Amino acid sequence: MGGDGEGRRGRGFLKAFHEAPLVAFTALATAGAGLGAGRIVLGATGEGAWAASRGEALLVLLLLALGTAASTFHLGRPLRAGLALRGMGRSALTTEVMTLGAAVAAAALAAFLPLGSSVGHLAGILLPWLCLGVLVTLGTVYRLPGQVVWEGSAFLRPLALGVVFGMLALGVSGGWDMGGVAIWVLLLVWLADAFLLLLHARRLEGERGKAQPSHPVLFARRRSLLALRLLLVNVSAFLAILLALVEGALPTGFPLAWTLQTILVSVAAGVLLDRFLFYALAIRRTTEGEVGRVEDALRQRPVTPQQSAT
Repeated sequence: MGGDGEGRRGRGFLKAFHEAPLVAFTALATAGAGLGAGRIVLGATGEGAWAASRGEALLVLLLLALGTAASTFHLGRPLRAGLALRGMGRSALTTEVMTLGAAVAAAALAAFLPLGSSVGHLAGILLPWLCLGVLVTLGTVYRLPGQVVWEGSAFLRPLALGVVFGMLALGVSGGWDMGGVAIWVLLLVWLADAFLLLLHARRLEGERGKAQPSHPVLFARRRSLLALRLLLVNVSAFLAILLALVEGALPTGFPLAWTLQTILVSVAAGVLLDRFLFYALAIRRTTEGEVGRVEDALRQRPVTPQQSAT
């Protein structure tokens, strides 16, 4: 009987979890834009060129285009998606759409224009900065009233997570040798990502009982899910950084390339899980919840002799 009950709850959750297209969109956009933004770190530290290569631009284009396509499945009327541009200058969503569109256009130009094209080279230089903008707008668009854990520093999470993934991907693919100053920058970004995740977990615990979870079944498993996310991204990324720092001391025959590729797959899975948990563990303050919280507080107040006499 218990198993049947769990099965019914699981099927009910799958029907209720309508954010799946947004999970796909934000995961693909975080990975794609992170790949582009990682190039900024390499350029600033002298570990690589400022401009994205044709191969990088093509991969960024693929990831961002797939993410954009996935996002349309969350729209009630996909053909009216262009109306989002009407909020230019006022809406965070409009800013996100415009930045994403510019990044896709720059990636296409950098990937497909002939070698030596000045326009293609300029697009390759602009692409990392547009990708940085995509990571920032991914966070700011969800700063919604009442969504408690989407406030504050939460908007920085796609930025930190994307750069961690992007720099690892560039290192594994040969975009840089995972050394020099850039490896220490990656370590700092990795620490920032872990810190932001711990802040998120702390806020979830602090708001427990005060706000209403969007998906109570998953919220009850928040600690194990967040621990898995920490393992997939932060522990794995730290191992990659550690291996890069001690590469010269590794024993002969150590499969460094294969190990780094495995770690990158782990981090990619962590990006997907992170974006899933962003929606799955959302909690919001509602009027009913606030009334219930005040009533609970009043019931727990000690009754004074004067109050009991009245």
